[in-house]
Amino acid sequence: MPCSLPEFSVPLITIFFLVFGASNVSNAIVPTSSTFKYVNEDYRPLLTYLFPFQLCFYNTTPNAFTLALRMGSPRSESIMRWVWEANRGRPVRENATLTFGSDGNLVLADADGTVAWQNGHCQQGRVLVGQTLRSNGPKKLVSRMSIADGFEGPYSFVMEQRFLKKYYKTKNSASPFLYHRSDEFGNGQGSLANLIFYCKPGTEQAYTYKLGFTSDMKGSTSSGTYIFSRPKYNSTYSLLRVESDGNLTIYTFNENTTFKLFDGDDHESRCNLPKKSGSLGICDDNQCVACPKPKGLTGWSQSCAPPALSPCKSAANVGYYKVVGVEHFTSKYTEGDGPMKLNDCRVKCSNDCGCLGFFYREESSKCLLVPELGPWLRAQSIVILKGLELSNSDGMFGRYYINEGETGELSVEYFADYRALPIFLLPFQLCFYNTTPNAFTLGLRMGSRRSESLMRWVWDANRGRPVRENATLTFGSNGNLVLADADGTVAWQTGTANKGVVGLNIQQNGNLVLYEKKGKFIWQSFDHPTDTLLVGQTLRSNGPNKLVSRTSIADGSEGPYSFVMEQRFLKMYYKTKNSPLPLLYYRSYEFGNGQGSLANLKFYCSPETEQAYAYELGFTFDMKGSTSSGTYILSRPKYNSTHSMLRVEPDGKLKIYTFNENVEWGTWENTFKLFDGDDYESLCNLPRKCGSLGICEDNQCVACPKPKGLMGWSKSCAPPVLSPCKGGGDNVGYYKVVGVEHFTNGYTEGDGPMKLNDCRVKCSNDCGCLGFFYKEESSKCLLVPELGTLVKVTNLAHVAYIKMPK
Repeated sequence: MPCSLPEFSVPLITIFFLVFGASNVSNAIVPTSSTFKYVNEDYRPLLTYLFPFQLCFYNTTPNAFTLALRMGSPRSESIMRWVWEANRGRPVRENATLTFGSDGNLVLADADGTVAWQNGHCQQGRVLVGQTLRSNGPKKLVSRMSIADGFEGPYSFVMEQRFLKKYYKTKNSASPFLYHRSDEFGNGQGSLANLIFYCKPGTEQAYTYKLGFTSDMKGSTSSGTYIFSRPKYNSTYSLLRVESDGNLTIYTFNENTTFKLFDGDDHESRCNLPKKSGSLGICDDNQCVACPKPKGLTGWSQSCAPPALSPCKSAANVGYYKVVGVEHFTSKYTEGDGPMKLNDCRVKCSNDCGCLGFFYREESSKCLLVPELGPWLRAQSIVILKGLELSNSDGMFGRYYINEGETGELSVEYFADYRALPIFLLPFQLCFYNTTPNAFTLGLRMGSRRSESLMRWVWDANRGRPVRENATLTFGSNGNLVLADADGTVAWQTGTANKGVVGLNIQQNGNLVLYEKKGKFIWQSFDHPTDTLLVGQTLRSNGPNKLVSRTSIADGSEGPYSFVMEQRFLKMYYKTKNSPLPLLYYRSYEFGNGQGSLANLKFYCSPETEQAYAYELGFTFDMKGSTSSGTYILSRPKYNSTHSMLRVEPDGKLKIYTFNENVEWGTWENTFKLFDGDDYESLCNLPRKCGSLGICEDNQCVACPKPKGLMGWSKSCAPPVLSPCKGGGDNVGYYKVVGVEHFTNGYTEGDGPMKLNDCRVKCSNDCGCLGFFYKEESSKCLLVPELGTLVKVTNLAHVAYIKMPK
């Protein structure tokens, strides 16, 4: 396909012709040139560049080079990305040459003189800002085959009629599979003429930037924008790329990823990716959970594959096995043919040598034949005001608020109903809220009425002691703030009666304070953290030293997970009813160089440089018994992140959420995840990632260990039900699971060394022991009161024994 140079805000032609001299070059022969000739030797950035772009030779396999344009900065330690390739799928060898001739032709020739590429021929898998897809020109992007193989891959992003579509091409079908389709452009009229990948400020103040497409139509007066992402900084240097796994991703130079179409959260489920589960698998909640076999569901692994079929000659030599409650990854966009009877659908597939199976919807009798299985989707039906300060001078002593009346209409966390109180300072406000009927919590929320984004709860007063309708909040003349239930029972109070309190307000950092006449705080919410820290809030060795999660989204009482400042470490624990001691599932690196213990840990945010291009989010710390102090950086957002909150989630994760009051859309961003499955901790280290039992590999639950072997994982996977424990091992047995570790094994190996049988006896005599983990090479024995997530490892000498009744 002919390829014109893209229309960039910084013309790419400047990059190509910046230092080129003249030489005599024909279209097919590359003669020796002394005026311009780049020879492919050593690591190969060429002298053709304009920051942040540079032309290079690169290779991913030995002696197979591509001429490409990279984007990035040598000043930074961040990755540089390839944004354009010349000789895609036609690699050259060592000593290949790039020559710019006097006839204006740019030619890449292999070492033997064979022309591998010349300007006028290209095929791309990405676009830069300012680049255009056109109905009469290049209208699609095609992925790489893999990270190592730059040939055209199976995935494409196509501008087609009035839609943007994602296709997957398979050798078993003449037509590619549609696995994503955008909203319709043009109000049902005309077709897309041009799509320009654009970036521009969202407001005059440029607090946020829009990244997406501008469009115009043929046969319609419609035009407009299609927004993918709204980064909080200048995002002109962005590229949109079809990845080798079929995802569609925007990368912005200044940050790693600003948009993923298949993100498993705000946009499309990862289960809609054609090869999410390899050649076969059942996908649920963005993870591969089972391998469908003729005898039932087994644990999923990358070896899961359809049955090998005999050479196709007739329908007589094939049969079928049934899997209930699944859809094909294309089912969102096609139901198939019909209506027709089930047997007719079966016959149709049997007579089609390219058909590997069929999907049948009993309610509509629709029949979908598929030449590629891929992932099956389980249970998939188919995603500045000034605050009011209460003080004695305002005559506010004795003021009380009754929990009654209409509830608010704004979107808040936990699907809660709420009643806002007139105690606020943007973006914070005190409210009554409830997640279950007639059970209210006095809480502090953070967010903005101007935005349509979610408001988050950052502090609870009466945690675990909810009040009912007509409860009252009273600021007494004695300086005490009291929450009482409708019958007068005190549910919570500040305990500040007769201590000189003259007023109450919310500070700019979200700290609710009661103060005396000189401004000294007599009581503050920052001294009583629940599951959240706000910027400026401190954990102390002689005060509150931990955060404790909610029990669930609906239940705000103390849950099983905690984040604790302990000695010289930050730790995360999981509390189980089967053990008096919580289980350690995360520990930070050691503070203080092995001396002293942590005294204070303050959650902080500050600009990284004077220009404030990035902000540091993390902890400042100081020690007792050591002169050590410093910072512990968790995240580096590219905008002012003062309104951030660090929270222990009900599922045991540790996250930072950042609120940007300067934007009206997408005001919240998740700026840090401890258990992200990528840069930090694996999701498999979460105690309940796989519920009460499951094997976890590559951040997903892949199997349910049963006495008869590994089965497909689902949320119903559970340990065997044991008979009442009477002591001794007479009424219990064990089944063995090879190549797994407990989620606590990263921080404890257990007792020993001891023999395997001694470990077994020890667990059998312990009524709280649900199983044990044994490392054969060290003879270490770990008894566990909770099974939860079993982490798949390559070492087959690491074995689990799960207790079961005899």
